Amino acid sequence: MIAIILATRAEIIKMSPIIRLLSERQKDYFAIHSGQHYSYDMDKIFFEELKLPPPEFNLDVDSGANGEQITKILTGTEKNIHTEEARCRIGPGRYEHGPRWSAGSGKVRHQCWTFRGWTQEL
Repeated sequence: MIAIILATRAEIIKMSPIIRLLSERQKDYFAIHSGQHYSYDMDKIFFEELKLPPPEFNLDVDSGANGEQITKILTGTEKNIHTEEARCRIGPGRYEHGPRWSAGSGKVRHQCWTFRGWTQEL
């Protein structure tokens, strides 16, 4: 199982081709979305316009203190990755989200953060 990690609008856009590729190749994957942007115009519209399925898991982080957001991201990511038994995690690796996702991923065997070379394995 592959976990797709999404947080910002830019990440939804960047990850959309990968989500389509996984769907076309009929790979088992699921998406975790931080839910930091809770308004329609800042979030859901991107899934609709890019014709992407809604994420299976929304962490509903919303706005708030940085520590609160990090805690919600860490616990929500870890819970969903382990529940779904993800063996690979793919995310755009933005500098402020990378450490949060990595810490929340715990014992995931493969952590794929770049877009180079990984598609051959899929």
